[in-house]
Amino acid sequence: MPLRASTLLPVLLAFGVLSAAPAAQAQIAPRPDRPPPPRLERVTPRTYPLLCRGTRSLNVWVRPERVALLMFERSAGPASAGLAPGQCAWMDRAVRADEPARLAHHVPAGADGEAPYQWPEVLYDPDRYWVFEVYNNGRGDLVVTASREQPR
Repeated sequence: MPLRASTLLPVLLAFGVLSAAPAAQAQIAPRPDRPPPPRLERVTPRTYPLLCRGTRSLNVWVRPERVALLMFERSAGPASAGLAPGQCAWMDRAVRADEPARLAHHVPAGADGEAPYQWPEVLYDPDRYWVFEVYNNGRGDLVVTASREQPR
Protein backbone atom coordinates (compact mmCIF):
# COMPACT_ATOMS: atom_id res chain seq x y z
CA MET A 1 0.00 0.00 0.00
CA PRO A 2 1.55 3.34 -1.02
CA LEU A 3 2.07 5.99 1.65
CA ARG A 4 0.30 9.26 1.15
CA ALA A 5 2.04 12.59 1.74
CA SER A 6 -0.34 13.26 4.60
CA THR A 7 0.85 10.04 6.28
CA LEU A 8 4.53 10.26 5.31
CA LEU A 9 5.20 13.77 6.59
CA PRO A 10 4.26 13.07 10.25
CA VAL A 11 6.33 9.86 10.13
CA LEU A 12 9.39 11.70 8.80
CA LEU A 13 8.99 14.50 11.31
CA ALA A 14 8.64 12.07 14.17
CA PHE A 15 11.71 10.14 13.04
CA GLY A 16 13.75 13.32 12.61
CA VAL A 17 12.82 14.64 16.04
CA LEU A 18 13.44 11.30 17.74
CA SER A 19 16.79 10.72 16.03
CA ALA A 20 18.03 14.30 16.62
CA ALA A 21 17.07 14.49 20.29
CA PRO A 22 19.78 12.16 21.65
CA ALA A 23 22.48 13.93 19.60
CA ALA A 24 21.36 17.33 20.89
CA GLN A 25 21.39 16.05 24.46
CA ALA A 26 24.88 14.59 24.00
CA GLN A 27 26.19 17.95 22.83
CA ILE A 28 24.65 19.85 25.72
CA ALA A 29 25.45 17.42 28.53
CA PRO A 30 28.84 18.10 30.18
CA ARG A 31 31.44 15.38 30.03
CA PRO A 32 32.70 14.78 33.58
CA ASP A 33 35.64 12.75 32.27
CA ARG A 34 37.05 15.73 30.31
CA PRO A 35 37.84 19.29 31.35
CA PRO A 36 36.03 22.03 29.44
CA PRO A 37 37.88 23.33 26.38
CA PRO A 38 40.05 26.40 26.98
CA ARG A 39 38.58 29.78 26.13
CA LEU A 40 40.30 31.35 23.19
CA GLU A 41 41.02 35.00 23.85
CA ARG A 42 42.61 37.49 21.53
CA VAL A 43 45.85 38.56 23.15
CA THR A 44 47.31 41.92 22.20
CA PRO A 45 51.10 41.67 21.97
CA ARG A 46 53.12 43.81 24.36
CA THR A 47 54.18 47.07 22.75
CA TYR A 48 57.27 49.20 23.18
CA PRO A 49 57.84 52.91 22.46
CA LEU A 50 59.95 53.75 19.42
CA LEU A 51 61.03 57.37 18.92
CA CYS A 52 61.52 58.65 15.37
CA ARG A 53 62.94 61.93 14.12
CA GLY A 54 61.61 63.56 10.99
CA THR A 55 63.49 64.03 7.72
CA ARG A 56 62.93 65.90 4.48
CA SER A 57 63.43 62.60 2.64
CA LEU A 58 60.73 60.67 4.52
CA ASN A 59 60.14 57.21 3.01
CA VAL A 60 56.39 56.47 3.34
CA TRP A 61 54.29 53.97 1.36
CA VAL A 62 50.61 53.08 1.65
CA ARG A 63 49.34 49.54 1.08
CA PRO A 64 45.90 49.13 -0.55
CA GLU A 65 44.45 47.86 2.76
CA ARG A 66 45.10 51.32 4.29
CA VAL A 67 48.36 50.46 6.01
CA ALA A 68 50.91 53.28 6.02
CA LEU A 69 54.51 52.06 5.97
CA LEU A 70 57.46 54.10 7.21
CA MET A 71 60.94 52.87 6.34
CA PHE A 72 63.49 54.34 8.74
CA GLU A 73 67.20 54.32 9.46
CA ARG A 74 68.31 52.53 12.63
CA SER A 75 70.19 54.77 15.06
CA ALA A 76 73.53 53.71 16.53
CA GLY A 77 72.29 54.12 20.10
CA PRO A 78 69.18 54.65 22.23
CA ALA A 79 66.79 57.51 21.57
CA SER A 80 68.10 59.27 24.67
CA ALA A 81 71.52 59.61 22.96
CA GLY A 82 69.96 61.68 20.18
CA LEU A 83 68.71 60.87 16.69
CA ALA A 84 69.85 62.09 13.30
CA PRO A 85 67.10 63.06 10.82
CA GLY A 86 65.25 59.95 9.57
CA GLN A 87 66.41 57.74 12.43
CA CYS A 88 64.37 55.77 14.96
CA ALA A 89 65.43 54.06 18.18
CA TRP A 90 64.00 52.35 21.21
CA MET A 91 64.01 54.55 24.28
CA ASP A 92 66.63 52.37 26.00
CA ARG A 93 68.66 50.97 23.07
CA ALA A 94 69.28 51.00 19.35
CA VAL A 95 67.11 48.99 16.94
CA ARG A 96 69.10 45.81 16.28
CA ALA A 97 70.01 44.66 12.77
CA ASP A 98 67.69 41.63 13.15
CA GLU A 99 64.70 43.87 13.99
CA PRO A 100 62.55 45.45 11.26
CA ALA A 101 63.32 48.99 10.09
CA ARG A 102 59.76 49.43 8.87
CA LEU A 103 56.65 50.62 10.71
CA ALA A 104 53.18 49.47 9.64
CA HIS A 105 50.28 51.63 10.85
CA HIS A 106 46.70 50.73 9.90
CA VAL A 107 44.68 53.87 9.18
CA PRO A 108 40.91 53.28 9.51
CA ALA A 109 38.70 54.82 6.83
CA GLY A 110 37.86 58.40 7.74
CA ALA A 111 40.59 58.67 10.38
CA ASP A 112 43.21 60.33 8.19
CA GLY A 113 42.75 63.71 9.89
CA GLU A 114 42.93 62.39 13.46
CA ALA A 115 46.02 63.16 15.56
CA PRO A 116 47.50 59.61 15.77
CA TYR A 117 47.63 59.46 11.97
CA GLN A 118 49.27 62.85 11.33
CA TRP A 119 52.83 61.55 11.57
CA PRO A 120 53.50 61.48 7.78
CA GLU A 121 52.99 65.26 7.67
CA VAL A 122 54.84 65.95 10.93
CA LEU A 123 57.85 63.76 10.16
CA TYR A 124 58.74 65.67 6.99
CA ASP A 125 60.22 68.20 9.42
CA PRO A 126 63.66 67.13 10.79
CA ASP A 127 63.05 69.21 13.92
CA ARG A 128 60.02 67.16 14.98
CA TYR A 129 59.72 63.77 16.67
CA TRP A 130 57.04 61.09 16.94
CA VAL A 131 56.59 58.18 19.37
CA PHE A 132 55.11 54.94 18.06
CA GLU A 133 53.91 52.14 20.34
CA VAL A 134 54.87 49.03 18.36
CA TYR A 135 55.33 45.28 18.42
CA ASN A 136 57.32 43.06 16.06
CA ASN A 137 54.94 40.86 14.05
CA GLY A 138 57.78 38.54 13.00
CA ARG A 139 57.03 39.21 9.32
CA GLY A 140 59.20 42.28 8.76
CA ASP A 141 57.02 44.97 10.34
CA LEU A 142 56.90 46.85 13.60
CA VAL A 143 53.13 47.15 13.93
CA VAL A 144 51.90 50.44 15.36
CA THR A 145 49.12 50.26 17.95
CA ALA A 146 49.25 53.92 19.06
CA SER A 147 51.24 57.04 18.23
CA ARG A 148 51.69 60.66 19.24
CA GLU A 149 53.93 63.61 18.58
CA GLN A 150 56.82 63.94 21.01
CA PRO A 151 57.49 67.54 22.04
CA ARG A 152 61.16 68.54 22.18
